[in-house]
Amino acid sequence: MFMHRRPSLKAREAMAEAAMKLGEGVESAEEHPQVKEAEKVLSEALSRRVRLMASGNSAILAAVKIAGREILIPDQGGWKSFKTIPEMLGKKVVGLETKRGIIEPEKLEDTIHKFHPSAFLFTSSAGYMAEQPVEEIVRICREEGVLTIEDISGAFGDSFSGRADIVVCSTGAPKILNLTSGGFIGGKELDGAMEIIKASRISPVVASGLLEEIKFAHHVLDSLYRGAVVIKEDIPEALFQESRGIAVGILCNDPKKVAYRARAYGMITDIGRSLITTCPRYERLNDRGIVVELKKVDAVSLSDEVMRILKPWQIWLGGRCHLK
Repeated sequence: MFMHRRPSLKAREAMAEAAMKLGEGVESAEEHPQVKEAEKVLSEALSRRVRLMASGNSAILAAVKIAGREILIPDQGGWKSFKTIPEMLGKKVVGLETKRGIIEPEKLEDTIHKFHPSAFLFTSSAGYMAEQPVEEIVRICREEGVLTIEDISGAFGDSFSGRADIVVCSTGAPKILNLTSGGFIGGKELDGAMEIIKASRISPVVASGLLEEIKFAHHVLDSLYRGAVVIKEDIPEALFQESRGIAVGILCNDPKKVAYRARAYGMITDIGRSLITTCPRYERLNDRGIVVELKKVDAVSLSDEVMRILKPWQIWLGGRCHLK
């Protein structure tokens, strides 16, 4: 059993203090000092105008609102709202064939030439498991006049992410910025989505926690990356061996059976959440397999000693997960 990811202690203390001050002074979330300060910090970090929102989905909604009529999305490794939100706004969705979620520049270029989408909506990290060639993706799309919208929730703070025209991010649970709710959108041209942004503003309480959570982002990301590397070392069949990610994908014949046995083996958090996601699943892999969700585990508890204790489990898991 592992400690479940919770907002950092500093973030919870800041949120508690902000909650006790609700109703004092400024009432508008937009004008609240903590909201304005968090937006300033994120704007400087991402080199673009950032607006805090109620959730990652509301940020995607705002981005898609200004994205034109036809949205290109990866065929796997994205987020489930990539399909539903464009359709809700009456926009056409086109799928891009990927290599288990990894976007191949040549196929991206061919697909753009075939369907002429107005925007490409993708994640920095394919299914949280592997980094995308973000710089190349953005270059191709800009040359073809396609707006890029990048979900950076699984790679916030890493230098390879956050290069698209518009970035969206969730600060819900469990994410790199882990506050149980909230999100943000960043871009130079957001005027076309201001009605949605204003209608979906973040709570000042969450914004107060975000200011503290940002300080821990690099530590959390590095810790989860290290944990994934250790798991891959003991499971040669694990996917994306040479790529950084905060989750580990493994192909297997009977993912539900493996997930059940792993839960019985103790691969759960202290609030009863399984560390295993079964596939096929759009948000991870279209193949039969499992994904080990390290992002659910408290990053502080992923010490070298804990990872050594995990080794017998990893060997057990590797012996059951490769396809015959």
